[in-house]
Amino acid sequence: MENTQIQNAEIQQKRKRGRPKKTEGEIVKTNKKRRFKQLGTFTANKYKMLKALEKHLGVVTPAAAEAGICREQHYFWLKNDSNYKAAVERLRDLVIDFCESHLYKRIGEGSDALTSFAMRCLAKHRGFVDKQSIEVDAKVATSLDLSGLSSQELEVLAGIGSKILSNKEAAEL
Repeated sequence: MENTQIQNAEIQQKRKRGRPKKTEGEIVKTNKKRRFKQLGTFTANKYKMLKALEKHLGVVTPAAAEAGICREQHYFWLKNDSNYKAAVERLRDLVIDFCESHLYKRIGEGSDALTSFAMRCLAKHRGFVDKQSIEVDAKVATSLDLSGLSSQELEVLAGIGSKILSNKEAAEL
């Protein structure tokens, strides 16, 4: 009896070791299809492309060449397969994280240019910007007192106004 329990325990251990561990966002191989956990099931070609995109930091041309598909196929999948699109967006987030960590590493090494770049991007609210934009909220008078003009001056002004309006209408066509 005890011997049978030991054998069962050994079988269970072998079964556990043979299964791939599934973690959030990890690409896990299954029989004929691949699965990106929580995002759906992918064909072998889509799986190859996702792995290649990960390797090439999201650059499509070398990833497609490595996966053995044309670039247009990748864009077709992006347009028509929401699960594939979500997986690619998740990979883009990983690339952004990679670049951000590399930026901070170089800043830590003393790169003044990268420090300045980071401050212009991250600290705009503190005044670290290339250009200042100032918003003005003002009211402009829209009525004019023309009572002091002569009839001849009013005719000239009316002619100018009609010319402006006809030019504006022509520009809108």
